[in-house]
Amino acid sequence: FAGYAIVRPTRQLEAMARRVASGEVRSVEPVASPTTREVQSLSDSIVTMARAMETRAEYVRDLALGISHEFKTPLTAIRGGAELLRDHLEEMSIDERQKFLSNILADTERLERLVRRILELARADALTPQGGEACDIAGAVMEAVADFRRKGLEISVGGLQAPLFASIDRASFDIVLSNLLENARQHGGPGVSVHIVGSVAAADVTIDVSDDGVGISPGNADRIFDRFFTTSRDSGGTGLGLAIAQQRVATFGGSLAMVPVERGASFRIRLRTVA
Repeated sequence: FAGYAIVRPTRQLEAMARRVASGEVRSVEPVASPTTREVQSLSDSIVTMARAMETRAEYVRDLALGISHEFKTPLTAIRGGAELLRDHLEEMSIDERQKFLSNILADTERLERLVRRILELARADALTPQGGEACDIAGAVMEAVADFRRKGLEISVGGLQAPLFASIDRASFDIVLSNLLENARQHGGPGVSVHIVGSVAAADVTIDVSDDGVGISPGNADRIFDRFFTTSRDSGGTGLGLAIAQQRVATFGGSLAMVPVERGASFRIRLRTVA
């Protein structure tokens, strides 16, 4: 009885742990016939850990592939320009030299933007709420609106009365809102205007950020939150802004999603209210 109830499941759990340690997380399955509640609980915990490790490994692998792909083009261009300057510098005119040097500097700046954005994404992934974060989002919205109005963006606000506290830190909320407003300013087209509307229902506060610009094509709508997806790569876009914003909101138990509209683009931020 001791062998059946204790030794056998203990050896099965040990084998499961060894497979996880060796990286065979896909082959880890729960103990088939747990004899006690404790064995069942430990077995489930090991399987949950293995699935979490598998998900994280896939995330890191996909991120590494994305980074290598994004870095490849500017690095190739920098190397090509540098080799041309090295081999044909004396034969080039001043204008040709300036052209290649400008291209190298432009690609270097793109790499710098990518590095900064990747660091911001890493911070968003590593962010851990302490449990007491609270931000007056109504006040934060009005400050962001004033800043973007100075940049020439037309913005109207409705439904927000300060103070209105939500479960998110101020830095994260500023990053989220700034990304949405900057996207509208850069991609909405000439004369674009933005309308921000807030509402409170039960334990949630919702903020809709909508613009009347050119909008997002149906073919791109499902990809806008994907890392490194951008339609403005030539003008310096990294495709990480919305991914960072979505991760920041999700960390605090909220959500950021695109809302279908007839004209322009609309995004909905949903956060938990704080009494």
